[in-house]
Formats: sequence, structure tokens, C-alpha cells
Amino acid sequence: MSRRAEQLRKTQKSPYKLLRMVLMATLALGFGLYWLTDSFEIDRAELLSYAGASAGFVLALALVAVVAGSLMAWIRRRR
Repeated sequence: MSRRAEQLRKTQKSPYKLLRMVLMATLALGFGLYWLTDSFEIDRAELLSYAGASAGFVLALALVAVVAGSLMAWIRRRR
């Protein structure tokens, strides 16, 4: 293997690092929400409903982005 190829291989990040980071952030968020509801005596069901509404909003925006990207790709192919 050439020296340049070896350098490139070292700089490439493992796809599992992103997955691990997302899982750790999710766990931290879960523990943080549990701590907040316990500390400030917030109803957990209400907090979960807000979290569900937020997740739905984010998923809706992601869906709009996918549809827009697909539409643009379809228009480019037709040319």
C-alpha cells in the first residue's frame, strides 16, 4: 500500500463512531429528561407528549426534504 493510501485510510472515520455517538446522545437525553422531570416535578406523560410532537415535526421536515430531493433528481433526469 502506498504512503498516501495509508494516510487516507487512517483519516477515514469508522461508520460505527457516528452510531455510537448517536446512541450515547440518546441515552444522555433520556437520563436528562428523567432527571428534569424528577427535579422540577413535571408530569412525565406531558413531557413525553411534547417530545413526541417535536419528533413528529422533525420527521415531517425530513420527509419534505426527501420529497424535494427526489423531485429535483427526477427533473434533472428528464432533461
